[in-house]
Amino acid sequence: MDAMRWMKTVVASAFALALSAPCAANVPHVPSDHVTVTGVVTFARSGDLFAFLRQDDGTCVRLGLLGGNRAFVGERIAAEGDVSMSEPNLRMESVVVTHLGTGEIPDREQVKISALYKPAPPNRFGLPVELTVRVLDVNRRRTQLQLFVRDLDRAARSATASFPLRESDNFDPDLRIGALVRIRATPSLEYTPEGVKNLTLNILSRDDVEVLSRPPWWTPARVLIAVAMAFLALAALCGWVFFLIRARRAEASSHEERLRLARDLHDEFQQQLAGTMFHLDAAASVVENPEAVARQIAGARKSLMNTQSGLRSILWGLQRAGREADTLAGLFRTAAARMPHWGGVVEIVSEGEPPIEIRRQGARLLMILQEAVGNALRHGGARHVAVRLSDDGRRFAMSVADDGCGFDPAAVRGESGHMGLSNMQTRAEAIGGSFSVRSCPGEGSTVEVEIIHD
Repeated sequence: MDAMRWMKTVVASAFALALSAPCAANVPHVPSDHVTVTGVVTFARSGDLFAFLRQDDGTCVRLGLLGGNRAFVGERIAAEGDVSMSEPNLRMESVVVTHLGTGEIPDREQVKISALYKPAPPNRFGLPVELTVRVLDVNRRRTQLQLFVRDLDRAARSATASFPLRESDNFDPDLRIGALVRIRATPSLEYTPEGVKNLTLNILSRDDVEVLSRPPWWTPARVLIAVAMAFLALAALCGWVFFLIRARRAEASSHEERLRLARDLHDEFQQQLAGTMFHLDAAASVVENPEAVARQIAGARKSLMNTQSGLRSILWGLQRAGREADTLAGLFRTAAARMPHWGGVVEIVSEGEPPIEIRRQGARLLMILQEAVGNALRHGGARHVAVRLSDDGRRFAMSVADDGCGFDPAAVRGESGHMGLSNMQTRAEAIGGSFSVRSCPGEGSTVEVEIIHD
């Protein structure tokens, strides 16, 4: 009896232990084999700690190189490291490279992006390919240029492509949204249980991106979008003017203010809007002539900018009436707060408040500030912009300094299509001030406006 009781106890304990142990089928298997593979390097870039290796059996391996190890395209190597993924494509980490000589790289295959979203071998993972694609977006960073591209079919899938870029490299103006390009790259895939998650096209250098055609900016769709946005902005400004007029009716001087506003709108802006409509009508009548369209749209844009400038001046006057306690720095900070992309980038410091004569020019100074900050973020890639306002009783000074990539002011002034510096100088001179800009490639830029008190 004691033997039978002892056997039952052992069996029950073993059964309970089996129930409490985790099921092997539910434990994810992470390969940890240490292996050595040989083959020819199909992709490797200076500064990157990864490379692609085509094995002797024709399949490719992604190598995560250990620090100090280098690989070169076309070189035959032995790669020793840990397997981090075995299916559907092999990946290795902590790889040590042994150089064996030179080898033969497989020919590039002309493919589409949609064909690369194939998770199971055989696929083009790590092998050279060539694609003809359309650029959907361009993102320039400090060390690389990223392109978001898709097949020529609008319903096709898309991918991210990138190549190294130095800060001193000039940006190719033809490589922009809508351009048709030919790319020579090596695809890399990220997987999920459902299939391919991300497709990255690794490009060796800028020479492997060929612009086949650039899109004209005056396409009918873009013209209509630009005109619609301009008139929506004007409608918003006019609505703001109407709101301010109603608010001012309760004040003693509201009657005179309304009369002044009505005269300004009738005498200047009605003519500006009529001129804008004339330019747009002319553009529509010569849509078959691209150069004529460009001239007419440029005229319309200038008229709209003049209208916007005038409305800002009127609004500034309306805001200043009865609110003399407001400061120029306060106006700038309010404007900055309404621009989300300025947050954490633009810093405004004020030392001394200028006299009322200069504060009344706040609209023009604000437009100079917006242009300078916009150039620093858009063209210079700045991460910090310092705005300094100072007035010592004899002169007022405004400086906008950034830590961007800088440029050659003389070269920019001589290029067509760059009107930012000219516009800022014109606005500064219109309020009796002087304008200057200091910059050189790689050292940021500083824009300065100075007004001497009468």
